[in-house]
Amino acid sequence: MDLTGFSLEPLHDDGDMLLCRARKPGAPGSVLALVAAKPASHSISRLEREYGLASLLDPEWAAQPLALDLSHVPPVLILDDSGGAPLSRLLNRPLALPRFLRIAASLAQAIARAHARGILHKDIKPANVLVDASDNVRLTGFGIAAMSRIERDAAVSSTLIRGTLMYMAPEQTGRMNRPPDERSDLYSFGVVCYEMLTGTPPFSASDPIEWIHCHVARRPVPPSERVQDLPLVVEHIVEKLLAKNPEDRYQTATGVHVDLLRCLSEWETQHAIAPFALGTRDASYRIRIPEKLHGRDAQIDQLIGTFDQVATQGDTQIVFLSGYAGVGKSSMVSHLQSALAGARPVFASGKFDQYRADTPYVPLVQAFQSLVRNLLVSGDRELEQWQHALTEALAPNGRLMLDLVPELALIIGEQPAVPDLSPDDARNRLYIAFRRFLGVFAQPGHPLVLFVDDLQWHDAATLDFFVHLATHRDVRNMLLIGAYRDNEAGSQVRLATMIDDIRKAGSKPHLLELLPLSMTSAAEFVGDLLRCPAATAAPLAELVHEKTGGNPFYLVQFLTALADDGLIVFDHQAGIWTWSLPRIRDRELTDNVADLMAAKLYRLPHATREVLSQLAILGNIANLDALARTRDEPRASVDMKLWDAVNAGLLHRVGDAFMFAHDRVQEAAYALIPEADRPAAHLQLGRALASEAPADAADPAIFDIVNHLNRGASLMTDEAERQHTVALNFAAGRRAMNSAAFASARNYLSNGVALIAENAWSRDYDGTFDLYLAFAECQFVMADFADADALFDTILGRARSNLYRARVHALRMELYQVAGRYDESFDVAREALREFGVLLPSDDEGAALQFEAELRDVAANLAGRAIDRLVDAPVASDDAARTIVDLLVESMPCAFIARPAFYPLVTLKAVNLSLRAGNTDKSSFAYGNYALILVSRIGDIVSAVQFSEMSLRLNERFDNRRFQGKLLHLHGNHINFWRRHLSTDLAILERASAACLDVGDLAFAGYLAFTTVWQTIEKGAPLADVQRTAQTHAAFAQQSHNDAVYETIRLQQGFVAALQGHSGHALDDDASLAVVMRANFGCGIAFCHIMRMIHAFMDGRYRAALGAAREAQSTLNAVMALPIEPTFHFFHALTLVALDASENENQQAESRRVVHAVCDKFELWAKHCPANFQHRHALLRAEVARVEGRDSEAMLLYEEAVRLAREHGFIHLQGLSHELAGRFYAERGLGTIADSYMLNARACYERWGATGKVDQLVRRYTALQQDAFKSDGAISTSSEQLDLATVVSVSRSLFSGLDMNELIHTLMRLALEHAGGSRCVLILKRPKGLVVEAEAATCADGVNVRLPKIRFEEADLPESVLRYVIRASDSLLLDDASAVTPYSLDDYIRRHGSRSILCLPLIKQARLVGVLYLENNLASNAFTPARTAMLRLLATQAAMSLESARLYADLQNAEALLAEAQRLSSTGSFDWHVRSGELFWSRESFRIFEYDGTTTPTIALMLARVHPEDAAYMRLVLDRATRDREPLDVECRLLLPDGSVRHLQLIARVVVDADAGMRVVGALKDITTRKRAHAALARSEHRYRTLFFDMPVGLWQVDAQPLMTLLAELRAEGVYDVSRYIDEHPGWLDSAMELLRVDEVNIHAAQMFGARDRTVLLGPLRWLWRERPDTFRRVLESRYGGASLFQEQTKLPTLDGRIIDVLLTVAHPGGAEESGMVLISLVDLTERIRAEELLQQLQAEFAHAARVSMLGELTASIAHELKQPLAAIRMNSSLGNRWLDRSEPDIAEARLVNQHITVDAQRAVEIVDRIHAMATRRELKRVAAPLDPLVDEALLFLHHELHKRGIAIVRKRAAGVPVVIVDRVQLQQVVVNLVVNAMQAMEAAAVTGGQITVATHALDTSSVTCSVEDGGPGIDLGNVKRVFESFYTTKAGGMGMGLAISRSIIEMHGGTIAADNASAHGGARFFFTLPLAASSAEVNEGAV
Repeated sequence: MDLTGFSLEPLHDDGDMLLCRARKPGAPGSVLALVAAKPASHSISRLEREYGLASLLDPEWAAQPLALDLSHVPPVLILDDSGGAPLSRLLNRPLALPRFLRIAASLAQAIARAHARGILHKDIKPANVLVDASDNVRLTGFGIAAMSRIERDAAVSSTLIRGTLMYMAPEQTGRMNRPPDERSDLYSFGVVCYEMLTGTPPFSASDPIEWIHCHVARRPVPPSERVQDLPLVVEHIVEKLLAKNPEDRYQTATGVHVDLLRCLSEWETQHAIAPFALGTRDASYRIRIPEKLHGRDAQIDQLIGTFDQVATQGDTQIVFLSGYAGVGKSSMVSHLQSALAGARPVFASGKFDQYRADTPYVPLVQAFQSLVRNLLVSGDRELEQWQHALTEALAPNGRLMLDLVPELALIIGEQPAVPDLSPDDARNRLYIAFRRFLGVFAQPGHPLVLFVDDLQWHDAATLDFFVHLATHRDVRNMLLIGAYRDNEAGSQVRLATMIDDIRKAGSKPHLLELLPLSMTSAAEFVGDLLRCPAATAAPLAELVHEKTGGNPFYLVQFLTALADDGLIVFDHQAGIWTWSLPRIRDRELTDNVADLMAAKLYRLPHATREVLSQLAILGNIANLDALARTRDEPRASVDMKLWDAVNAGLLHRVGDAFMFAHDRVQEAAYALIPEADRPAAHLQLGRALASEAPADAADPAIFDIVNHLNRGASLMTDEAERQHTVALNFAAGRRAMNSAAFASARNYLSNGVALIAENAWSRDYDGTFDLYLAFAECQFVMADFADADALFDTILGRARSNLYRARVHALRMELYQVAGRYDESFDVAREALREFGVLLPSDDEGAALQFEAELRDVAANLAGRAIDRLVDAPVASDDAARTIVDLLVESMPCAFIARPAFYPLVTLKAVNLSLRAGNTDKSSFAYGNYALILVSRIGDIVSAVQFSEMSLRLNERFDNRRFQGKLLHLHGNHINFWRRHLSTDLAILERASAACLDVGDLAFAGYLAFTTVWQTIEKGAPLADVQRTAQTHAAFAQQSHNDAVYETIRLQQGFVAALQGHSGHALDDDASLAVVMRANFGCGIAFCHIMRMIHAFMDGRYRAALGAAREAQSTLNAVMALPIEPTFHFFHALTLVALDASENENQQAESRRVVHAVCDKFELWAKHCPANFQHRHALLRAEVARVEGRDSEAMLLYEEAVRLAREHGFIHLQGLSHELAGRFYAERGLGTIADSYMLNARACYERWGATGKVDQLVRRYTALQQDAFKSDGAISTSSEQLDLATVVSVSRSLFSGLDMNELIHTLMRLALEHAGGSRCVLILKRPKGLVVEAEAATCADGVNVRLPKIRFEEADLPESVLRYVIRASDSLLLDDASAVTPYSLDDYIRRHGSRSILCLPLIKQARLVGVLYLENNLASNAFTPARTAMLRLLATQAAMSLESARLYADLQNAEALLAEAQRLSSTGSFDWHVRSGELFWSRESFRIFEYDGTTTPTIALMLARVHPEDAAYMRLVLDRATRDREPLDVECRLLLPDGSVRHLQLIARVVVDADAGMRVVGALKDITTRKRAHAALARSEHRYRTLFFDMPVGLWQVDAQPLMTLLAELRAEGVYDVSRYIDEHPGWLDSAMELLRVDEVNIHAAQMFGARDRTVLLGPLRWLWRERPDTFRRVLESRYGGASLFQEQTKLPTLDGRIIDVLLTVAHPGGAEESGMVLISLVDLTERIRAEELLQQLQAEFAHAARVSMLGELTASIAHELKQPLAAIRMNSSLGNRWLDRSEPDIAEARLVNQHITVDAQRAVEIVDRIHAMATRRELKRVAAPLDPLVDEALLFLHHELHKRGIAIVRKRAAGVPVVIVDRVQLQQVVVNLVVNAMQAMEAAAVTGGQITVATHALDTSSVTCSVEDGGPGIDLGNVKRVFESFYTTKAGGMGMGLAISRSIIEMHGGTIAADNASAHGGARFFFTLPLAASSAEVNEGAV
């Protein structure tokens, strides 16, 4: 409905929806318009929903939807209008009680009628209630209404809360474990009633959470507290409506309606309302199925417990529900969904349809669609997160999901096509896509519950995936529930097998069998159903239980049948259900549910039954529109017919669709169609569906269409229809095949073949060929091999050409390979190639000869091309060549396995054909395999690597994802390690595995699994890490049922376990090998024998090793060019050397020949990759030198092997090298050296984790047995020595505490006590001199110690004594100081009468640190020599301790400073004692490694923090440092517990201490910030380089440093005007040019200047300025002036002689002054300038043509202008003659006349000049000229025309004299054109006379405007913007060029031109604006 012309009156606006009343002037009545004010998807869906309910809404109680216009902006829904207004307009204050009661009663009645139609409104609020003048109510706002119990249940699991929070029922908030129902509307009605009564809502809140809490947990203020004199019963009605528990509310709207009417009646009659019992009529007159499940508590608890297990443990659980139809399986899952609402799981469900068994994945599609549709209602931000997650999960196979769930494209967009794969790979790929899709939803915190119903009607593809999902290890956080009928005989075997398969895979499904209800449960159920106590219902329940067997569905149907028959009746007066048991018993009622359903259906009208039967054909659920289309009947009509079935409870309305209430109902409805009529019914339905859908595989409805057509195919008589059905079957079959549903596909294709016409091969050859080929493929996949081969032969017999036959052969080859029939596959390949003239030899010998010939051809076919350039080689264009390459490539796998001699040949044939004929999308695989042959057969490693890398790039070019994983496997497993370190393989293999999984290639992914494990072993990873890797890959192999690979990995795990010393490992288990051998898995067999050989060798069992080597030798081809192949040769050679001494002479000679051959191999390999092979080569040579007696050479080689293994990180081979070297030295009796090597071997093996090998070494070499140190020696010494030792021990114990004061006190006391002194002074040497640190003296109580801390000179001491001791560093003992000695004259001695003096120097490390002075003034000879010795020792110890204490104090300060400095610089320190293993860390070191400071640091703890990828390297570095005693400076990464990565720099040196042994001391610096900065810098550099080289403009990087230096020198000399300087020094500019050099240019620059490559342009730049040195000068002047950017258009020469126009930009980046770098950007403008010149020329031509045309139109005017001066000339000439003819000529008058003639002639000349200027083609010439004279001169052309038309020109001139720079002629052309247009417009409008105003005026100081205003009709406003377009005209004969040319002229002059209707004369106004001349200099210069 178009609302154009309607006036809109807004009624209500809630922000999302706007309700308006629409009236059309002059028209009776009005309509309501509901407008989506914010046209988001949810708003539009609300409009659609309300419109979809139109047929159910009665205008008496609802606003009837009339039309929906989604194309309108914004979208609008039109409803009928009865004149009411929204109730919200009345609620600004409380309503009077009578009006409240009238409106409330009317509203209750409207709600009751909606509920009677099955509509749950869900948004009852004042805005959705329309009240008319009589207080009658109509409802609107049905945009979120629900139509059935299923829709209401769905709301429980939905995360979306829909409705209006202010009026929302508690159960509608999603916070309660129950779905909303009719009583929810009654709660909302109660909120509205409360607001009508009180004028305010019952609650107020500020956010959604608070609103929800109000409704769920808060009580409203009683209405009587807000409104006085409110009748109590009215308050009770409102409170009952607002009850939180639905059971406590009114149960029906009718019940509240009755009570409100009674209130209204009493108020109107008595003006009072007496209390009465509420809800006496509040009982449903229908049998309502209770929400509660009866008799299922245990099963529900078990389901909830299983879900809790999923939620808490994150695993996947499977539950199978079994039971008879109707026993309640689906209901129980629905109840589970409600019970789990609080846990917020993601719930998805789907069900099989018994009539759609051939349609694959029906329940999965339904489940996936429900998940996607729930996302579509998410907010933009949330949806963006889902989009990211889904896109990432599904890439690159999103297309597969889109084919099944097209709605997914609305989230992730369209997805690229996926490649065609083999059947197995296609299935694997689809399963991966399914898993990843579900994995997005199944997350910790919100598990996914996936319910699949009716498994008994399964299709094979869905059931297979269900098993896969239930057993796959990657499936997490998921509860799978499958329900099936256990009484359907046909499905029992397959379902039992499925459950058994799940058990065998290690999963434990839970089996729940639902039995019929017990008698007790049935009684409770009947009581709830009839709303009466169970005891009351028990007699009836017993009868019903007897009839129904306790089946809940049958029980409900039986009771409703009784109600329908009037045997159970609702007593409206009593409000209860009543029944008569005798009448029921007397009535013959069937106890068969099918008969009961049929009887119920037959009670429906015939039209309803007819539609129901068609609905049953469509499926369990069908869209209303689809049903209407198939019946060719209006939608509303079908809707009304089905409504009776909805009311009867047989159907549920779900959105816009109808769903059968139970499968039994569908079965009964389908049975309404006589069996003989069913094919016709299906055919009719199929035809209707087919007419609505395209016939291709992309249509989701294709399966339903074909299913119906096939069922009615026997009735088809029209051949065209049959062939169309064939095409549809083919489309359905291909779609099913693409989804790996081959059983379904076979059925469709089989039907297609059955319908095919006899002449199909001749009439539609390609279609028939494709149909048969697809059918043959499905037959083969489904294991019908005989039929498939027969079909293949049939197709081959029909093939038109070898190209068609090749398609058959190729498919047959692929399928044979999938089936493991490799011999037959190769035979097919041989036959297929023969048809193209490619003949393969008959035997292996012939294959070898052809291989040699093909190998020679490769070089010739390369034709000198570099290998890496083959990526850009042409694509093959010949169909035959492409087909041959494809056949050869497809034959390579079967040749490799079944005919290995032919594998190199077919590979080379594919390579050579690709080189000759061009590449195909499969050539990359040929090149990759050729690389393998180059390594294994030719030994050309360099070319192999080049071909392998090229093949990867070529495959990327063709985007062939099918081969990506295979090629990465070839590169990572067979090629890369021959040139690069083995550790680089693992990243390649990881990418290969991911690529294989992306295309479902589980075979190659399995191959990658065990090779990845082996490469982890080969690189020397810790064996514990290897085991973890192996466990992961073993689980994958087991999950993908790849038994051979799984057992191979188990053998690898056994090998590792053997090295670790574990017993009972799988390596010696022949059972695993037997599985591998049964599978004929050559790789696994070879691996087993080689691992056994290695283990035997490592264990010293050399004969066993040799036996295993001989077993392995015959299988080596299977491991061709794998890393294990050189490893085999390595250990085989070592085994032979180890046995050399025990062999006889002949055996020795043969063994040594083999060993030397192996050495030669390793010498070659080491040249190509020293990192992987050099250490092995050195060890082999060492062993050979050993057995050949070259001991000195062997010594050097062993050491070289150790060093190289250590450098390259092969810890296991480093250990082996140490071990063999140790044996070598031990054999020669050099035990010390041997022990050293063996200790190192042990250390290496320990680090590797080879505990078993360590134990073996310890057992064999006693020197490795590390016993604990025991000291049991005895000593013998004198008592004096013991006494001295005791004193020293005591002093040490005292000095152990390094507190300085305590130390000094102790020293002073000891000294006095042991020396026998009376005074003791301690003097210490400090930086500023000697200081008296302490003084002790005897006193009565003992010893008094004080700390004076004074200078030595200030102390009271014998200076002479002290001077001697200090200078001589010798002790001084004076037995009697008073005796005559050199010291007796000392003042101190004389004053104090000193007697005994002892002064001892305190020496530390030969340096005096202090003096200890003692005296005894009481006795001479107090200090004995013996006592002196003791004191000397004490003094020395004291000196050391004192100094240590002082240093410790200093150290503490320094440590504090250091700790702070380390913290600020993020630098820690460490000290590692290598021998003891002790490690000391600074505080910052603990922080860097994130260990607690109380942790004892160890090397193991440190390495535990090292990133796993760097750990081996760090071990290697530390080992190298300790072995070579070299300093180290290394960087590595730390992986911290929180997952963050930190970068560490370790700088250390090795210190060897004779006592402490070797220590590694160093610093640890956290360089994370620096690394990030460097990474950012690198990224910036990369971005710069990328931008530089990829920019589509010429870029030059120029070194301008010398020039900048020169300019700086000029500036230093005081030169400020560089232009003047250049003028004064002519040669200086040339010299400056010489200083510029080009460092780098990009490719575009080379191409622009005709250079063959970029290097040609590098070097001096002078030649660039050859054509325009002035440009260089301006660049220089600009830079000298300080500008950082210069730009101009100029001309430059190229290397190939051209001169090009360029836009030159010279930039000086930041820091250029320091770096001297300048960037020059050159944009080639040559073509653009040429185009602009041509355009200007063309515009000039147009302008000239326009002027000539205009002159033609003005011919009369021009003639008139010329006539005037010519007539004057003629007249004056005649007059002059008369003056001269007088008898006396009047010369003066004649002269005067001649002057007039001259003036007129000049005037005529000017007119002719103007015309000539207009008519002549000429160059553009701009001059400065006043604008007004130019305009006046232009108007002269039009003088006559204006006069003739009677039009006057009104001239208005600008103030002053505005001057413009213009081409005079072109500007006048514009003026003339505008005035002529004005005249013609006025003439066309029949305007006679009138005026045209031509005005000029200056807008500002920079521009001037000229306007032409006419009195014509004006311009159509819709075309104002078009008037200046070329060829646009409104004149009948016009060309539409005049104004376009005028615009181009004005714009060429830098101006603008426009038009409007602002003319003073009422017509149009055209005006142009031009810039004024900028300066007087510009005016004077004139030309531009």
